[in-house]
Amino acid sequence: MDDQPKSRPTSPVSSTPTSTIVKYHSTLKVDLPKFDGNPVNWKNFWALFEPRIEKEKHLADSEKISALQAAMITDKSKQEVARAAVGGSYKEVVQELQLLYDRPRLVYEHHIRTR
Repeated sequence: MDDQPKSRPTSPVSSTPTSTIVKYHSTLKVDLPKFDGNPVNWKNFWALFEPRIEKEKHLADSEKISALQAAMITDKSKQEVARAAVGGSYKEVVQELQLLYDRPRLVYEHHIRTR
């Protein structure tokens, strides 16, 4: 019998079995950056997040999606990951998030306003 307590995920992204998510939490041994949902911060977040997840070749798509959702700070950004994850692969989720948050014009306008 396993003596270690199993933590329940706070918000599963799909109908992924809990055991898979628990396994994700126990196998991923890297600190993940957090994303606040602000497009201005997306590039920096992604530059830190992607290499950490991509080097973990043993992770299934569902585990990568769980890691991505765990990195989201706001409820809205968590919901965006969950919405994109329905029936989608990790690659499709990433593409959807890139469309939502990789917005150079918004970043440019933000920098102009805050000068």
